[in-house]
Amino acid sequence: HIRFYAGAPLRTEAGCLGTLCVIDRRPRELSASQREVLQELADAVVDALEQRKARIQAAQRLELLELAEQLADVGHWRLRVEDRHVFWSPQIYRIFGVDPERYVPNYEAAIAAYHPDDGARVQALVEAAVERRAPFEFEARLVRPGGEVRHVRSIGRPEVPSEAGEVLSVFGVFQDITAQKQMQDRLSQAEKLASLGTLAAGVAHEINNPLTYVQTNAGELVKRMEVAGLGGEALEMARDVLDGAERIAAIVEGLRTFSRASEERLEPVE
Repeated sequence: HIRFYAGAPLRTEAGCLGTLCVIDRRPRELSASQREVLQELADAVVDALEQRKARIQAAQRLELLELAEQLADVGHWRLRVEDRHVFWSPQIYRIFGVDPERYVPNYEAAIAAYHPDDGARVQALVEAAVERRAPFEFEARLVRPGGEVRHVRSIGRPEVPSEAGEVLSVFGVFQDITAQKQMQDRLSQAEKLASLGTLAAGVAHEINNPLTYVQTNAGELVKRMEVAGLGGEALEMARDVLDGAERIAAIVEGLRTFSRASEERLEPVE
């Protein structure tokens, strides 16, 4: 029994979504002002839909950002200059080792969380960003509540609305680089061991050459003295020389094994 219907299109950039309509069981006729009101209501509906869409997209982007930060072990932060209010993204709570449900971040506590040798340097960089509009970048050690030390890196920038305006906030990103530091330490240690191996190979080679004729001559000397029936202190001295040379040879072989400079195998020849 509908006798009256009036509609206004709901137009967006993507096209027409439908209409906003009014209906009645009695015949009516809209005045010009009523038509304008209906169109304004339709525009308000479109605005509400667009805002809802924007909120959903923003929430999706924020969720993707949080996932990306979690994957890269990176968080973002902001320090409002006016009241020193601190904002942390979820990943920074994890890096600091605190519960986001219970811990309220603040500037003083954040600075105090750094290693005693690093805190003053970090604070000076932040203050310089506020006073001199100086961007900064640093690496420092962070001490979690349980005493665990983490290596972190941060890049910060001052937020200035205009050339003559004051700094409103300091913001930046924050990354846990402990794993990278540990990897660098392991690589450095591996390089040191490789250098030591090269040195050991060189030393073994240099010692092995003169050692060969020391062993050969000492062994031959012992044999000839024994054949000639020569004994006493001179024979014992010759045997000591041969024994010492053999001990040095064992040490040299150990150096060669450590350095892995050669995969050669010694075989008896005629």
